[in-house]
Amino acid sequence: MMGSSDTLSEYQREILRLAVREGYFETPRRITLEELSDVVGVADVRTSEEIRQALDTHLRETVCRRDDS
Repeated sequence: MMGSSDTLSEYQREILRLAVREGYFETPRRITLEELSDVVGVADVRTSEEIRQALDTHLRETVCRRDDS
């Protein structure tokens, strides 16, 4: 079975690692999307899209695949 780490691009894995490390997913957030985008060096729209796509891929490969089994 292929895991989500096999289907995520290296860039998607890195952006998720960075988001976790910098506290983007914490409540309250330690870093905003705009600040995270500055760290990554790309527009906040692209950062948001990459995070959403990476999470979608990860969830489909983990949560949804388990539900289908």
